[in-house]
Amino acid sequence: MSRYLYITAGVLLILAAISFGMTFAVDAYQPGLPAGGSLWKTTSLFLVVGALISSFFAVLRAMFEQVARRNEARRGVGTVIEFPGKAGRGQEKYSPRDGSARGK
Repeated sequence: MSRYLYITAGVLLILAAISFGMTFAVDAYQPGLPAGGSLWKTTSLFLVVGALISSFFAVLRAMFEQVARRNEARRGVGTVIEFPGKAGRGQEKYSPRDGSARGK
C-alpha cells in the first residue's frame, strides 16, 4: 500500500515541477496560457503540498507495516517448535509464546 502512496507523491512532484516551469514560458509563444505566472505558481504550490502529504502518509504506512511484520514474527504466529524429549518419553512441545513446555 505504501508503494502506491510513494508513486502518487512522485507523480504530484513531477506535475508540480512542470507547472512551476510553466511560469517561465513566454506568453507570446503560448497564447492559451493564463496571464502571468501566479496561477501556475499557486498550482505548483498545491501540488508540492499534496506530494509532501502523500509521502508523509507513505512513510507512516511503511513503518506500521514493518512493525506489524516484526510483531508477527516475534510472536511466532502458529508455530510450535519441537525439541527431543528425554529418552523413551517421546517429544515435548515448546511454545515460544508462553515459554513453557507443553505435554507430550
